[in-house]
Amino acid sequence: MRKLLVILAIFIIALVSGCSYSGNGELTGVERKTWYTPDPYGMLFSPPGSYQMGPSDEDVPYAMTAQSKTVTIQGFWMDETEITNSEYRQFVYWVRDSLALTTLGKETKNSVDFGDISTKKSYQPTDFIIDDAEVSEEDVNFMTNMYENGEFDFDDYDNNNFLDWSGPLDYNDLELKGILIKNEIPNNFNQTLFLLPPAELYRFNRKIDLNTDALYYEYFWMDLKQAAQKHVFKPGDDGVIQDAELARSFEREADHGLRIGRHFNPETGQYEGTIKDREKMKEDAEWEDFANRDIKNYEGKSDAGRHGGRYSYYMHEKVHIYPDTLCWISDFTYSYNEPMAKAYFWHPAYDYYPVVGVTWKQASAFCVWRTMMKNASQAAAGDAALQDYRLPTESEWEYAARGGLDLMMYPWGGLYTRNYSGCHVANFKPMRGNYYDDGGVQTLMVATFDPNEFGLYDMGGNVAEWTSNAFDEASYNYTHDLNPDYQYYAHPDDSPALKRKVIRGGSWKDVSYYMQNGTRTYEYQDSAKCYIGFRCVREYLGRHRGDGTSYSQVY
Repeated sequence: MRKLLVILAIFIIALVSGCSYSGNGELTGVERKTWYTPDPYGMLFSPPGSYQMGPSDEDVPYAMTAQSKTVTIQGFWMDETEITNSEYRQFVYWVRDSLALTTLGKETKNSVDFGDISTKKSYQPTDFIIDDAEVSEEDVNFMTNMYENGEFDFDDYDNNNFLDWSGPLDYNDLELKGILIKNEIPNNFNQTLFLLPPAELYRFNRKIDLNTDALYYEYFWMDLKQAAQKHVFKPGDDGVIQDAELARSFEREADHGLRIGRHFNPETGQYEGTIKDREKMKEDAEWEDFANRDIKNYEGKSDAGRHGGRYSYYMHEKVHIYPDTLCWISDFTYSYNEPMAKAYFWHPAYDYYPVVGVTWKQASAFCVWRTMMKNASQAAAGDAALQDYRLPTESEWEYAARGGLDLMMYPWGGLYTRNYSGCHVANFKPMRGNYYDDGGVQTLMVATFDPNEFGLYDMGGNVAEWTSNAFDEASYNYTHDLNPDYQYYAHPDDSPALKRKVIRGGSWKDVSYYMQNGTRTYEYQDSAKCYIGFRCVREYLGRHRGDGTSYSQVY
C-alpha cells in the first residue's frame, strides 16, 4: 500500500509539472518580455500614412523624371536634423581608435625606442587586447570553431583576442604615438595610423598628423533582395522561357530564354542556383558560365557547409570613411574656399553644421556603424536588438518632408520661400549671385530655420541629402505603391549611369526649385560634394507610436 501511494504521488507530481510546462495542454504561446520602443535620441516619429508622391508644381526643367502617384508608407523614425560634423566625427574617432587598438595589441610586443618619440617600453599587448583568460570558455570554443572553419581571420595574434576599449589609449603618450607611426595597421594597405613628416617640416610646424587615408571601416551586410529572388532570367529573342535543367539535358534553342532557379530547396536541404557577388564578370563571358556557377560566399568560395547557403548573401565592404574636405575647392572653379577646406570638418566652430564631403557609400557605412553601436548597447542591457539605421528611401524622405501637408510645394507648407515678414525660410540661393539674402553664405548651423509639421529641420535647403535609392528616370512607373523602393548596388566597374543615387531637398547653392518636396535629382555614389549630407531613419517596430505596448482587444 505504501509503495502504491509513493507511485501515485510521483504520478501526480509529474502530471502537475507537465501541465505547468505545457499550459494544461492548451496553445498559450511563448511568454517573453513585453516590448516597448523608447524614443531614439535625436529622432522624431513619422506616423504611417499615404500621400500623393511626385511634383506639386510645373516640371520646370521638363526632366519628366517624376509623376504623381498615391503611395503608402509605414511608420519610421527620422533624424531631427542632418547628421552634423560632431556626430560624424564620433564615427571617425571610433574607426581611428579601433585601428589603433588593433595595431597596438599586435605591435607592443615588438615595440622599440623611436628616437625622441618613444623613450621607454611600458605596455603589453594585453593592455589593448582582451586576453583568452578574460573570455568565457564558451566564447573561446565558439570562436575557435569559427576560426577553424575559416570564417574569421585574426591575423597573426591569438585568434581568441578582442579589442579592449577600456585600455590606456592616450594619443598624447609619445610612446604609443611612436608605435602607431612606425607600425603598419594589419590588413590595411600597408599604412600607418599616424604620419611623421619630413624632418624640416616637423621642425617647422611640430605636428604629427593623423593619417586620414588609413581610416577604413570594414563590415558585412546581407543582400536580402537577392536572397529573396526565386529565379533569375536570361531573356530570349522569342520571349519563350526555357527551364535551366531542360537546357542542360537537351540542346537549347538559341532564341529561347533561360530560367535559373536560385533559392533554398527544402526537399534536398540545399541552396540551388547562382549568386551574383560583388566581383565584376567579364563582359564577354557566356551567360551559361554565369548560369552554371555554384552559390558562392563573399570570398567567392563555393565549398559546402558554413561557407555556402545563407552566408553567401553576405556582402563584404571596406570603405574609406574620412570626408573629402577638399570638395570645397574642387566643386568650384576660380572661387576662394580654402578656409572651409581647412577648418569645416575639424574646427569646433563648425561642430553643429551638417557634415558634407561624404559619399553615398560613406553615409551607408555610417548607418551600419550606428546600428552596431546601438545594438551592442541593447545586448549589454539584455534587451532585444533594434531595426537597422539606414538611409531613407526617397518615398520616405518625401513623406517626411511634406510633414502631413499633402500636395504642398515646400516642406514648410507654403507656396513661397518667404514668410509674412518677407524673410526667407530656408538656406538656398535666392538670387543670381546673391547667396546671403537668406542669412547664409554657405552651410548654416542645423536647425537655423523653423521645422516642418513633423518637427524635422532643414528638409529644404542647407544641404541636399542622400537617399538609399538608385536613380532611374522611369522608376515611378514600376515601383510598388506600398513603401516604393528601387535599389541597385553598383559595382566599381559599372557604367556611371548605374551609380546614380537619388538626392533630395536642395542645398545652400541651389535655387528654390530643388527644395520642392517632389523634386528629385541625383549624384554618383562615389562622389563627395560640399553641398550633400544625409540623415538616418529607423523603422518603427509595430503599427503606430501611439498604440503603446498593444492595441489588440485580446492581448
